[in-house]
Amino acid sequence: MQCLHHIPYASWRLAVYRQLFTTPRPNTLSSSSRRTISSTTTQSQVQQHDQQDVTQAEQPNNDSEESPAPRPSDLLPQSPLLTDPHISPVKKRRKERPTDEDPSGLRRNPWAQALASPIRMCCITGARAPRDLLTTWGLVQRPNSRGLWMLPVDLLKDELSGHEPPKGQKPAPPTESSQGEQAPVSSPPRALQHLSVRLVDSIQLLRRLCRSMASHEIGNYSALVKAIPYRYKHPVGPLTPSHARSLVWRQDMPTFVLKRMRMEAVKRLEIVTVNRPKLGHHNGVWQEVEIEGHVSEDTLKKGLEGMKAVDRMECGAVIVMREQQIEQDALPRLVTLPQTGSRVPVFDLSVLLSDSDREALRSADPRFQRTGLFFRPQGPKARKAMMALWKLQHFLNEDIRFD
Repeated sequence: MQCLHHIPYASWRLAVYRQLFTTPRPNTLSSSSRRTISSTTTQSQVQQHDQQDVTQAEQPNNDSEESPAPRPSDLLPQSPLLTDPHISPVKKRRKERPTDEDPSGLRRNPWAQALASPIRMCCITGARAPRDLLTTWGLVQRPNSRGLWMLPVDLLKDELSGHEPPKGQKPAPPTESSQGEQAPVSSPPRALQHLSVRLVDSIQLLRRLCRSMASHEIGNYSALVKAIPYRYKHPVGPLTPSHARSLVWRQDMPTFVLKRMRMEAVKRLEIVTVNRPKLGHHNGVWQEVEIEGHVSEDTLKKGLEGMKAVDRMECGAVIVMREQQIEQDALPRLVTLPQTGSRVPVFDLSVLLSDSDREALRSADPRFQRTGLFFRPQGPKARKAMMALWKLQHFLNEDIRFD
């Protein structure tokens, strides 16, 4: 059988598509197209049929006034990118760029600086909080002793470094809170100097730890081994089994940490008073709050109403210096400033500090002889004093009754 010259498939497909999308009845094929499929029509005949179809599609149909039937392609869902390619893009709402005043204001805000510190985890509770709101604990070795004591190294920086007080600052007098706590300490072996953990400041947590340490022992190891992260233990970390057997936990840890935190707060406040800025000055750190009569929430609010407005009042705090009484009204933890409408913390030093600590502050600077003070941090030293008071109050939160 001799092979006939059939129409190329591409040309036949193009002719069928044109008939489907140009004729009013796309579902029916013309007889010529049917013949084209089965006959041996030449290429010139196919082109002639195509030209006829195009001319028929271009001529308007004047016989019927009705609109022609829609093409099958018009009945399909179409992409808006093809039907309307020039759609204007939706404008994104971008955050406003900070001005030069915004970063400078945040750098002078102690609360913003504390919240901006890296997030760290408490090794006991698993709670995550900014680093500045946690206390760093590490191993400390007493001279002539093989025991490794787990102590808050943040509160023992002066003893561990052996540095003298800064120039112009008198060493803190030996008070009731510091007597018996000046035992010499030294850094642990060099392989263990970087071993540190972080704990939430809570006196109730330390009390529970003391009960747990006293009632649980793991063979020859202390229960303190459970609090050490796995990455510090042998064979992964530098803590060898001999070091683990020499771990020591003080049973009076809540009292010891409370005394150290009080000493830290007093020291930071004394450092701020070295320069002695003028009381009530516009750029100063301190401003007097006149409290008349018995110290209570109402008299405190009246005293704040009579205070002059200063810059960045929302970054400050109220310090109350009153005598310790048997029964006294508990001050609120936060108070609203009438000048700005912002809430600032209230530090009642009669609860946070001991009698000897308050006497040390009064002797260090006469401004602490007043009943109420408004403290606004101005520099790095003042910010550290603010955070020392805040951490001390947070440490005693569960023991202090707030209204």
